[in-house]
Amino acid sequence: MLKPFSYLRDRLFLICVGIYFLNRMLESVQWSHTYLRWYLNDLLLVPIFVPIMLWCMRKLKLRKHDLAPSLLEIGMLVLVIGLVFEGFSPYLPVLKDVSTPDINDLICYALGGVMSLGYWCWVTGEYTSQTIETE
Repeated sequence: MLKPFSYLRDRLFLICVGIYFLNRMLESVQWSHTYLRWYLNDLLLVPIFVPIMLWCMRKLKLRKHDLAPSLLEIGMLVLVIGLVFEGFSPYLPVLKDVSTPDINDLICYALGGVMSLGYWCWVTGEYTSQTIETE
């Protein structure tokens, strides 16, 4: 029996949210390393956003199981985040001054996705494919 995914109570999600707010607090008092300011949020984006996205999908009945996130779910999110934040938003007049396309951001999104997938596979003890049909 596979352990159900705990969505907004997931340990990785909660740790990453805590790290995010700690980093924001350190930034507000000007006590943060340059790389933490530039790339930590990008690294944390996937492990924070995946549980929220899957919880919403579950509540809307778009997700039929409570298994750990699959490679497809994480990969699609990384692709969409990359396109939106690095492909489109830097060229929107409203965001032009605050957004810069950066290949390192894409690497951080992908690395966050790979680390998240690895953690969730390790916690559940099994890799789940998108073809699982339950309920």
